[in-house]
Amino acid sequence: MDSWFQDDTVIEQQPRSNETEQENPFVRWLVRDAWKTTDIPYLLVETPHMLHDQGLPLQSIRLFVRTLNPQLYGLFFNWDRDSNEGETLQATHKGVQSDSYRNSPFAPIINGEGGVRRRLDVDEPELDFPILTDLLDEGATDYVALPIQFSDGQINTLSLVSDMPGGFSTSHLGYLYEILPHLGRLIEAQAQRLSSLALLQTYLGRSTGERVLSGRVKRGDGEDLDTIIWFSDLRNSTRLADTMTRDDYLAALDQYFDCVTGAVMEHGGEVLKFIGDAVLAIFPIDDAIVGSAPACNRAHAALCQAYRQMERVNEDRAASGGAALAFGTGLHRGNITYGNIGTNKRLDFTVIGPAVNEASRIEGLCKTLDEPVLASSEFAREFSGGLTSLGEHQLQGVKVKQEIFKLDIRESNPPG
Repeated sequence: MDSWFQDDTVIEQQPRSNETEQENPFVRWLVRDAWKTTDIPYLLVETPHMLHDQGLPLQSIRLFVRTLNPQLYGLFFNWDRDSNEGETLQATHKGVQSDSYRNSPFAPIINGEGGVRRRLDVDEPELDFPILTDLLDEGATDYVALPIQFSDGQINTLSLVSDMPGGFSTSHLGYLYEILPHLGRLIEAQAQRLSSLALLQTYLGRSTGERVLSGRVKRGDGEDLDTIIWFSDLRNSTRLADTMTRDDYLAALDQYFDCVTGAVMEHGGEVLKFIGDAVLAIFPIDDAIVGSAPACNRAHAALCQAYRQMERVNEDRAASGGAALAFGTGLHRGNITYGNIGTNKRLDFTVIGPAVNEASRIEGLCKTLDEPVLASSEFAREFSGGLTSLGEHQLQGVKVKQEIFKLDIRESNPPG
């Protein structure tokens, strides 16, 4: 690169000698060191250090990478000289509709309009993006934002800010431009791992997603766990589906799932599966010596939170004329097998075992006994919160009757 153009007009020209790409001083770092980085934040910290060593000091650098994530549009990775640390920020789908994003240099770059450069140390600098005014006030002299294209055509952005007199030289920017495709491949590899983990965690659960990504993908891979099993089911779902429009019913399901799964995950549980309008989750017992009391208490705390949230949801639904939502929950303790089952071509990472079926049957008793939450004697044995025995009951498909307990879900801070 020996010239910088804007709207087909030469803005800056600085001829370079007839160097080969191998003489680019950034290439050695790219080949010897950059590939060793383990994640994008680390790579983003190392990049400005390399640029500084090669005479291209930065005030800050920012990378935006679009991700395949149901909740996020992308991620911002930031570095500034003062802190000398990387920072990761989330960009939601809603956030990229905001004026602050639409009026940023990143928006037109992602739309395919090419790079942006603005010299800020000149008379009457062009401040066509709000961020440039802020940077000028902070003493910046030069701003450059460049597209980074992934192998599938997806465009991401990298911006660099200088506060040195004269800003960036065209020669240095040319070196950076030459290695940008290769740097982009390193970023893409790490971004794909982030997207893969996000999708696996979204569709399989946090712990399960990590297990699959770490290589536990063969049929039969798994382990036996001692765990608290949670099984919830939405009440009157058939009637709701018959009396609501499709969109209203899906919105109601989402409200119910938000209340239940949000509470489970916040208290250390793992949501394993949605079975229609039912939720299967576990709270693993981490320490055999300590026993199940901590896991019982986490499950109980999640229940209290879920029902409080559902009360607030129903208040809002009542205000808008919507039907109230309710759900029942069965809690049980037992040994389960947690792993891959299925065929060679279609696998499911889930839990199996009699204890799972028993938890489902206990939840089914909630309708019969008209109680929102029921627990087995195995759960009650080590839970010291509010419990009331409802006597022995026959669970469908289970030969021996079991003592069933009602839980007090008004407690906000269970013992332990």
